Amino acid sequence: MVGEQQDPDSERVRLEYARIALGMLNSHVIEGGPKSTAIDQWKGLIYEEADKVGDDKAVAVASTKVATGMTYVAWELLAMRESETGRKVTETLEHLGRVFNPPGK
Repeated sequence: MVGEQQDPDSERVRLEYARIALGMLNSHVIEGGPKSTAIDQWKGLIYEEADKVGDDKAVAVASTKVATGMTYVAWELLAMRESETGRKVTETLEHLGRVFNPPGK
Protein backbone atom coordinates (compact mmCIF):
# COMPACT_ATOMS: atom_id res chain seq x y z
CA MET A 1 0.00 0.00 0.00
CA VAL A 2 2.21 2.77 1.28
CA GLY A 3 4.88 3.67 -1.24
CA GLU A 4 3.81 0.99 -3.73
CA GLN A 5 3.59 1.86 -7.41
CA GLN A 6 0.09 1.39 -8.74
CA ASP A 7 -1.52 1.80 -12.09
CA PRO A 8 -3.12 5.24 -12.59
CA ASP A 9 -6.71 3.96 -12.39
CA SER A 10 -6.09 2.11 -9.11
CA GLU A 11 -4.37 5.16 -7.68
CA ARG A 12 -7.25 7.41 -8.76
CA VAL A 13 -9.75 5.11 -7.04
CA ARG A 14 -7.57 4.85 -3.92
CA LEU A 15 -7.37 8.63 -3.65
CA GLU A 16 -11.10 9.08 -4.32
CA TYR A 17 -12.10 6.58 -1.63
CA ALA A 18 -9.59 8.00 0.85
CA ARG A 19 -10.94 11.53 0.28
CA ILE A 20 -14.47 10.28 0.98
CA ALA A 21 -13.27 8.67 4.20
CA LEU A 22 -11.27 11.73 5.25
CA GLY A 23 -14.31 13.94 4.70
CA MET A 24 -16.37 11.75 6.98
CA LEU A 25 -13.61 11.52 9.60
CA ASN A 26 -13.17 15.29 9.51
CA SER A 27 -16.90 15.76 10.09
CA HIS A 28 -16.73 13.42 13.08
CA VAL A 29 -13.84 15.41 14.55
CA ILE A 30 -15.47 18.80 13.99
CA GLU A 31 -18.88 17.75 15.29
CA GLY A 32 -17.71 15.36 17.99
CA GLY A 33 -19.21 12.25 16.43
CA PRO A 34 -21.50 11.19 13.61
CA LYS A 35 -23.79 14.18 13.55
CA SER A 36 -25.57 16.06 10.77
CA THR A 37 -22.65 16.77 8.44
CA ALA A 38 -21.40 13.18 8.40
CA ILE A 39 -24.95 11.90 7.99
CA ASP A 40 -25.53 14.33 5.13
CA GLN A 41 -22.28 13.16 3.51
CA TRP A 42 -23.38 9.55 3.84
CA LYS A 43 -26.82 10.26 2.36
CA GLY A 44 -25.26 12.27 -0.46
CA LEU A 45 -22.93 9.42 -1.32
CA ILE A 46 -25.84 6.96 -1.37
CA TYR A 47 -27.90 9.25 -3.63
CA GLU A 48 -24.91 9.73 -5.93
CA GLU A 49 -24.42 5.98 -6.18
CA ALA A 50 -28.15 5.41 -6.73
CA ASP A 51 -27.92 7.58 -9.83
CA LYS A 52 -25.09 5.37 -11.12
CA VAL A 53 -26.01 1.83 -10.02
CA GLY A 54 -29.64 2.01 -8.92
CA ASP A 55 -31.32 2.14 -5.55
CA ASP A 56 -30.90 -1.56 -4.82
CA LYS A 57 -27.09 -1.41 -5.00
CA ALA A 58 -26.41 2.13 -3.80
CA VAL A 59 -25.93 1.38 -0.10
CA ALA A 60 -23.60 -1.54 -0.84
CA VAL A 61 -21.46 0.51 -3.24
CA ALA A 62 -21.34 3.52 -0.90
CA SER A 63 -20.45 1.26 2.04
CA THR A 64 -17.67 -0.35 0.05
CA LYS A 65 -16.23 3.04 -0.88
CA VAL A 66 -16.29 4.30 2.71
CA ALA A 67 -14.92 1.08 4.22
CA THR A 68 -12.18 0.82 1.61
CA GLY A 69 -11.32 4.50 2.04
CA MET A 70 -11.10 4.06 5.82
CA THR A 71 -8.74 1.13 5.26
CA TYR A 72 -6.49 3.25 3.03
CA VAL A 73 -6.46 6.01 5.65
CA ALA A 74 -5.75 3.51 8.43
CA TRP A 75 -2.81 2.05 6.51
CA GLU A 76 -1.32 5.52 6.05
CA LEU A 77 -1.76 6.26 9.75
CA LEU A 78 -0.16 2.94 10.71
CA ALA A 79 2.80 3.68 8.44
CA MET A 80 3.13 7.17 9.92
CA ARG A 81 3.07 5.76 13.45
CA GLU A 82 5.69 3.17 12.55
CA SER A 83 7.88 5.88 11.04
CA GLU A 84 7.48 8.21 14.02
CA THR A 85 7.69 5.70 16.89
CA GLY A 86 9.42 2.66 15.47
CA ARG A 87 6.47 0.59 16.66
CA LYS A 88 5.71 -2.04 14.04
CA VAL A 89 2.28 -2.16 12.40
CA THR A 90 1.54 -5.48 14.10
CA GLU A 91 2.35 -3.98 17.51
CA THR A 92 0.01 -1.06 16.88
CA LEU A 93 -2.76 -3.41 15.72
CA GLU A 94 -2.31 -5.54 18.84
CA HIS A 95 -2.53 -2.40 20.97
CA LEU A 96 -5.69 -1.30 19.16
CA GLY A 97 -7.11 -4.79 19.67
CA ARG A 98 -6.66 -4.35 23.42
CA VAL A 99 -8.18 -0.86 23.32
CA PHE A 100 -11.30 -1.97 21.46
CA ASN A 101 -11.60 -5.39 23.09
CA PRO A 102 -10.70 -4.81 26.74
CA PRO A 103 -10.58 -7.83 29.05
CA GLY A 104 -13.89 -8.57 30.68
CA LYS A 105 -15.99 -6.70 28.13
